[in-house]
Amino acid sequence: MPWDEVLLNYLRYPRDQFYNEVLGVSYDSGLRPLTTLQLQACCNEDVYMSDAEQYKGLSTAQPIFMGLDWGSGENTYTVLTLATYIDMVFRVFYVHRFTGASTSPEIQVAEICQLIDYYNVTLVGTDYGGGFDRNDTLIRKYGPQRIHKYQYAARSRRKVLWNGELNRWICHRTEVMSDIFNAIKKKLCTFPRWEEFKDPYAQDFLNIFSEYNKVIRMIMYKNNRDCPDDSFHSLLYCWLVSMIVVPRPDIVTPRKEEDADVY
Repeated sequence: MPWDEVLLNYLRYPRDQFYNEVLGVSYDSGLRPLTTLQLQACCNEDVYMSDAEQYKGLSTAQPIFMGLDWGSGENTYTVLTLATYIDMVFRVFYVHRFTGASTSPEIQVAEICQLIDYYNVTLVGTDYGGGFDRNDTLIRKYGPQRIHKYQYAARSRRKVLWNGELNRWICHRTEVMSDIFNAIKKKLCTFPRWEEFKDPYAQDFLNIFSEYNKVIRMIMYKNNRDCPDDSFHSLLYCWLVSMIVVPRPDIVTPRKEEDADVY
């Protein structure tokens, strides 16, 4: 049905009825893609972030992955995620939010490099949009084959596509976020014990809500300015970069095409 006709016939519906009967989206679950219970169900009470050093030994036999979402320290924060695969379940064993004095880019990069070296991280997925200078430093130190940049796009020909001209991955923002939400609901990943993960990291996941965008005619995920969502995006970049080594077509299939026109 043409969008103008939808608006003409249904715009006066109450919001819940409009979502349920016109868009086919559950109003209750559509606004918040994840619940506290769903996140708690993914927490492994035997995984202590305070004892993350035990995973250092695994790096000689299996890959360790890192995700970085850059922030300014004011309502957005730089968050780092470390994860690996245990019995084909993506296990997050360490998450860190940089606050206070560590919001300095120099301090952040120094700490990140220490962790990359300590855990012998195989691949790092980083946020392209928020950290040009920091990404450049990491690429100069570790090389472009190890540091992968991800850029969100409102629209893209594929969910995840390599652009050789820009030297970064282009991601269809709504679709890849939806895929990660669904993977969490299916318990395809685990987080550290709830007591360590719930605040601020799980809260970042819960700060995300969905909203229908009338201009591009699709659901979009948002968060309020004073409610950060950085931990979720750090996980997303970590999981996406891991799929270069461990493909997960059951979740999302990255595609690599040189010099691709994705816009």
